[in-house]
Amino acid sequence: MGVLFYVWAMLLVVSVIIEIATTDLTSFWFSIGSLAALIFNLFLGDKLVWLQILVFSVVSILAILFVRPIVKKKLKLSDKSTEINDLVGKYALVTSKINEGQMGLVKIHGVEWVALSKDGKEIGIGEMVYVDEINGNKLIVKKN
Repeated sequence: MGVLFYVWAMLLVVSVIIEIATTDLTSFWFSIGSLAALIFNLFLGDKLVWLQILVFSVVSILAILFVRPIVKKKLKLSDKSTEINDLVGKYALVTSKINEGQMGLVKIHGVEWVALSKDGKEIGIGEMVYVDEINGNKLIVKKN
């Protein structure tokens, strides 16, 4: 095995690590391309470097263009910022007490969110609250 074999293997490992860290289907496609180039390298060795680069590029681009939309649809990945913004104006159930100036938890549609009381007052478990605004990834709520 030549040097190029280790280059493709390293690219494969790095792109998988990046994908695991981001979980946004960004570098997974380069993993597929580098795997294809790695397999190609097993047969060619370090010969025809340009062809191995071409295999990597074409397979990566095809995976991005054709496989990514299918996988994204199957996994139902979407823009979380849009989802959280849709919560404004909805009602939530307090599942963990919201103390004065401290965060608690609320549940909307089966999903728990971190919440703060808009007026800073305590809100107990089981109370319904209104989502007034979003601050980062926290819901700002007020008693109904």
